Amino acid sequence: MSSKEMDLRSVSELISKDLQLSPFDKWSTRLSKTKTKIEDKIISFEVCNMGIEEVHQAGSIAEGTAVEASDADRMFQLRGIEILKSRDTCVNVKEGIIYFVSDSSRCNPGYVRLLPSEHNKSMYHTNLKTDFCDYLQPMSDGSYLSSEWFRYMMVSLTQNDDEFPFEIVQHGPCTMIKYEYLYHDIASKRAVVTEYDAAYALTYTGWPEEAIEWTTRDRKFGWPAPTLISKISKMNCHVVPVGDSSSTTCSLEWRQSFLLCEKELIWNFNDTQIQCYVIMKRLVKTYIDPLAPDQISSYNLKTVIFWVSEEHGLYEWTPAKLLLCLKDCLARLSQCIERRNLPHYFVRKANLFRHRFLSPHEKIDAIEKLRNVTDNIVISTINAGLHPQSKICKLWKDSGKKLPMFLSEGVKNEFLENHRVSLLLRRKTVLHRAEFGIMKRYTSNFTSDQVISKTLQFLNEKHHDVDEAVAARARHYLHIRRGLEHLQKATHSDDEWKKRHLQDMALSEIEKGSKLDKLSGPLYLATYYMCIKDITKCIAVIEECIANLPSKMFYAGYCSSNQFMEIENGKPLKKTGFDIPPNEINALETTFDMLFAKEDYAVVPASVVFACALLPQYGEKYVAIHPFVYAYHLLHFAKVLWEGPSWQTKEILDYLEDLVTEFCDTPHVFNSLNVIGFSQFLVGNNLEAVVQFATSLQLTSTMPNVKNGAAWWLAIFLHAVQSPSTETFSVAEMEILKKFH
Repeated sequence: MSSKEMDLRSVSELISKDLQLSPFDKWSTRLSKTKTKIEDKIISFEVCNMGIEEVHQAGSIAEGTAVEASDADRMFQLRGIEILKSRDTCVNVKEGIIYFVSDSSRCNPGYVRLLPSEHNKSMYHTNLKTDFCDYLQPMSDGSYLSSEWFRYMMVSLTQNDDEFPFEIVQHGPCTMIKYEYLYHDIASKRAVVTEYDAAYALTYTGWPEEAIEWTTRDRKFGWPAPTLISKISKMNCHVVPVGDSSSTTCSLEWRQSFLLCEKELIWNFNDTQIQCYVIMKRLVKTYIDPLAPDQISSYNLKTVIFWVSEEHGLYEWTPAKLLLCLKDCLARLSQCIERRNLPHYFVRKANLFRHRFLSPHEKIDAIEKLRNVTDNIVISTINAGLHPQSKICKLWKDSGKKLPMFLSEGVKNEFLENHRVSLLLRRKTVLHRAEFGIMKRYTSNFTSDQVISKTLQFLNEKHHDVDEAVAARARHYLHIRRGLEHLQKATHSDDEWKKRHLQDMALSEIEKGSKLDKLSGPLYLATYYMCIKDITKCIAVIEECIANLPSKMFYAGYCSSNQFMEIENGKPLKKTGFDIPPNEINALETTFDMLFAKEDYAVVPASVVFACALLPQYGEKYVAIHPFVYAYHLLHFAKVLWEGPSWQTKEILDYLEDLVTEFCDTPHVFNSLNVIGFSQFLVGNNLEAVVQFATSLQLTSTMPNVKNGAAWWLAIFLHAVQSPSTETFSVAEMEILKKFH
C-alpha cells in the first residue's frame, strides 16, 4: 500500500469518527427510527377521524441524516381507498373501501393512472364527505381519477381559519405548510423547521407490478440482505398526486412512492453509508448547486448510494475506506449526469434525471466540478463536507491545512484521546433530546384519553423497530398526560363523587408516570397535590424529591444551555459542567423541563395559569419551565400557603432568583421570570413583582407569536394603581407604581 493510500485511510478514519460526533452513524439513525415511529403513531391516532389511516414522516430529519436546512415532510395515507396493481388482482372486497386499478400502460415508468374498479358499489368517501365520481375525468379508454383535482380537494379540506397559523401553498404533489415556530429563536434546537410538505397518498394492496423486479433480481454482493428484502417487500407502497410534466395526460397521472421502503433501507445503512450520504449532500450544496441549481436532490444522492451499495456490496464500506466510497459515489453521480440517466432504485425503468441537466452548459460544469472535487477529495471534504465547527476542521486549520502536519501523531492523538468521552456525551445529549422531543409532541398535540390508550398499547408491544428505553420514557410521560387530563375533568365536575373518582384515577396515572425521572416526574405528582389543595403532601413530595437527588445530573430541555449539573443539598452548583468517568456517563440520571399544555390551565399552579391559557390553538402548544425553577417555586408557593411568609420562604425565594439568573439563559426564561414575579406578589413584594413581569415582557418583545402572561399580571397591578389602596401597596410603592403607569 502506497503512502498516499495510507494517508487516505487515516484521513477517512478521522473524518468518520468526527462525523460520529455530529452524530451521523448507525446509532443515530436507529434513534431517529424510534423517534419517528413513536411520533408517527401520535399524529396518526390524532387524525384517525379525519380520513387519515397513517401518517409517515419523511425527509432527512426522519432518516437521521439531517444537515443544515434539512427538510421535514409528511405523508398522509388516506383511509378507505386502496389501489389494485392490475385488473386481474384478486381482492377480498371490504365494506366502505373504494378501489382503483393501477394502469401504467400509457405512462412513463414510475407513473400510473387510476381507473375505478368494478368492485365498487359506491364511490362516496364517508370521512372526506366526497363522492369520487366527481373527480373522474373521461378519456377514450376509460374514466380516470384526476390527480390535479384530488390535490385541490385535499387543500380545500385542510383547515384554514383565522386561528390556523399555517400558510398553505401547493408544491408539486404536496401541500407546503409554512409555519413560524412560537419560540423560533431558541438556540438549543438542533433543527428549526418553518415549513414542511404534506403529501396525501393512496395505498397499494400489494407491491405494484413495476417494482416486483426489485424483490427478485439477482444480487451478487448480498446487499440488501435477504431478511431486509423480505421485510421491505411486505411494506406498503403508495401513489401521490403528481404526473409526469412532459405527459399529455399529466393531470391524470400519479407518481409511485416507496417512502417506507427507502426509509427502511437508510435506517439499515452502516456508519460509512450514512456518512457518505451526509458528505455528498454538503458537497453538492456547496459545489454543484451554484452551477446547476435544483438539478440534484437528496433523493437522487440516496439513490446513487443504493445502487453503489448493491453493486459493490458492503465489503468496501468501512471507516478506513470512507473517502474511497465517496469517490465511487461521486463517479457514479457524474456518470449519471453524463448520460442523463439515474435509474429509480425500485422501478429500474424510471429515469430520475429524465428532466434534469437539459442545459449542456450546466451538465458540463457539474461534471467538471465533480471531477475536481474527486481529485481533491480530502480538501474538498474537509472544506465543505463537514460542519465548519467540527473538531476535524479545527485541527485542519491548526495544522496550517498541510496533510503531513494534520496526520502527525500529536494531532491525531489529541483528537482520538478525547473521542470516546465526546462520543458518549454527545450520544447522551441526542438521546435525551429525542426523548424530550417526544414529550413535547405529546404535550403540543394534547392527546385525548382514547389516543393515549392506543399509544400506550403500541408502546407496550414488543417492537424490533423501537428502542425499549425510549418507549419506557414515553410510556411514563403518557401516564402523566392521562393523569392531568383526568384532573382537568375533575376540576370541571360539580358531582362530588365523580370528582373524587377522577382525582383517584389521576393520582394513579401520575404516580405511574412519576418514574419518568428523579426530578420532573415527582414534580408532576406535587402539582397534583397542589391542585387538590393537599398542601402538606405537595411540600412532602418536593422536599423528599430534592433530598434524594443524585450528586450529578444531566438536563435535557429548552430552558438552559447548561446540560450537566453538579448538585449539593438538592441545589445545582453555579459552576457549569463536571468531570465524569466514561463508564459512568450512560448511568447519569437525567431530568427534563416541566411541560404543560394549553388545556392544563385548570390544574397548574396559579402562577402558570396565564401561560397555559394564552398558548395558541395550533402548533407549539406547550409551556416549558426548568425543573429546578419549578421545584423551588412550587415549594415556596406551598409553604407560603401553608404557614405564611417566613425567613425560610424568603431564603427559598432569594435562591429561586439566583437559580434563574444562573441557569436560565434561553428565551424560555420569561416563564421563569413570571413565576418569580408571582412569588414576589405572593409575599407582598409588589414592586419587585412588577419589575420581574416588566423584564419578562421585554424579553418576549422579539417573539411576536408569544402571548406573555406577564401582561395580565401587570394589568392586575395597574388596575390596583387606578384605585390606590394601602391594603395592596405601601405609600412608597404607590408613588413608584404611578411612575410605571
